[in-house]
Amino acid sequence: VVELCGGASSSRTLTSLGLAYNGVSSAAACEALGQLMRSCSTLAEVRLSGNSIDREGAKQLGAAIQESRVLTVDIEDMGFDHSTIDEFLDHGSAGTQELEG
Repeated sequence: VVELCGGASSSRTLTSLGLAYNGVSSAAACEALGQLMRSCSTLAEVRLSGNSIDREGAKQLGAAIQESRVLTVDIEDMGFDHSTIDEFLDHGSAGTQELEG
């Protein structure tokens, strides 16, 4: 995921990224995904369902959503507990993007 995100960050045509059920869980993967979301101005949709992202990853992704042009983030079946979802929402802007899950 880190290498994929690094390579895709300069894309001018990427509009949707499907990483559902791909075992995304590390802080490094979430950081790379967050950087991709911030830097790829054409990316509008990220599908993350079925990944097990921890509190630190949730914080990174929540902040990235707020700072990006991504409009839809699919977070179904993520195994979020109360603290993880709080980190995600506290560091993001759930009111401006469509969160599916």
